[in-house]
Amino acid sequence: MRANAIHDGGFHLTGTSVWLDPRRHAEFGIVSDALGEARPARAVTTPTTALLLRRRGGGASVVAAPVHRPFSVGDVDVELVPSGAMPGGAQVLLRRRGATILYLRRVLPEPLGAAEPLESPRADAVLVDAPGGFPPEACSRRAETVAAMVSWAERAMGRNEIPVILAEPVAVAPVLVGALGPLGCEIRLHRAVHLSIRALAGTGVAFAKAWPLVGQPRLGQIVILPHALGTAAALERIPGRAVAIVHDGATALPDVLRSAESFLLAAAAGIPELLAHVQRTGASEVHLSPETPAALGAVLHDLGVATVVRAGPPEQIPLGA
Repeated sequence: MRANAIHDGGFHLTGTSVWLDPRRHAEFGIVSDALGEARPARAVTTPTTALLLRRRGGGASVVAAPVHRPFSVGDVDVELVPSGAMPGGAQVLLRRRGATILYLRRVLPEPLGAAEPLESPRADAVLVDAPGGFPPEACSRRAETVAAMVSWAERAMGRNEIPVILAEPVAVAPVLVGALGPLGCEIRLHRAVHLSIRALAGTGVAFAKAWPLVGQPRLGQIVILPHALGTAAALERIPGRAVAIVHDGATALPDVLRSAESFLLAAAAGIPELLAHVQRTGASEVHLSPETPAALGAVLHDLGVATVVRAGPPEQIPLGA
């Protein structure tokens, strides 16, 4: 195996201090996006992700490293390359002892919003720590889904209702704000969403008429809230509302939201997209985290790729063994 790695709440390149998206405490980690799952004490990430993380706070020390500008961590040469999944999202290209290793968590072949296009660099091995469970329809026709969301908001306003959209605040909500902007109406944002918008605006992304939600929304405005605890109470304070939720289909919706209009949209690759991306790297071996959908490993194994599930230190489960 060219990649000497273990998985323990994130991949660790053994014999080095390099952790990749550690979801438990680690002194140092490389963070791929701003969704806030990784928890190193000191983090290196892209400038956009660093700005998003700093806006949200949390106490970690964050250092920004531009994409395609290599740096070294001990005897490991590291380069961040775009993942396509969200603004600032990255994969990590690692070079050590003659081997090139690509790490990925969330990738997206057709970027939404202002994300940089996905790149598929050549690699000897790939470490995949991808979330899964998305239904196929959440991973197809993403642009059409966003357009349908905009049409829904227009129809709701035509009925003299206030459109209220529930969406993930970092990867999805900014895409919707950008798509809704051409309607020319005011967009009122929950604080978590507004923090993301402000950070992205600081990188040069333009958003029209998107301001914090203060007081009672009125007709002619669109409201965007995160789907989080307390959302039901917030909805009750908006009379004359029409509610839609944008979600990836991987988790069940709370009962209180089951009556909302539902739009499936995964801001990360599904299994066919992951498979195509890994194949483009030309890698001869793939290491999978236990979270990664098992179907990806099964297909890669059938294609003759040396594939192993890293179940935890120091265990590993070769597929087909």
